[in-house]
Amino acid sequence: MQARQVRRVKIITNNPTVSGKFDCMYQCSDVMGVFVAVRGEVHLGATILSHPLSGSIKPWQTPYKSVVLGTQRGDVDMKSLQLIEDAIATLAKRGKSYDWDERMLEDFAVIDLDLIISAMESLT
Repeated sequence: MQARQVRRVKIITNNPTVSGKFDCMYQCSDVMGVFVAVRGEVHLGATILSHPLSGSIKPWQTPYKSVVLGTQRGDVDMKSLQLIEDAIATLAKRGKSYDWDERMLEDFAVIDLDLIISAMESLT
């Protein structure tokens, strides 16, 4: 039986729940700040392994977002670049923010964590 190979990944997040569970690049920012950080990594050759618009919650309706990137560097991956540019444009079009209470913030943090756990499990 062949052992599973785990990809080397980086998670960029603004979700403290995700950063507490995984080794992450934590951005103390809004979702746009996460997307801009992801775009910067893509320009350095990283590839996006989890869709930045994953889940059924629109990016302007959640305070938290996490994205998994492959850490192997190479040429700019044009598919990843297009993916993050589209996510940024989508968020910019509807960039209104909401006023969430503590309970809602906890719920959004758990939803984002569940999405990242699922993404990480699919990579092993």
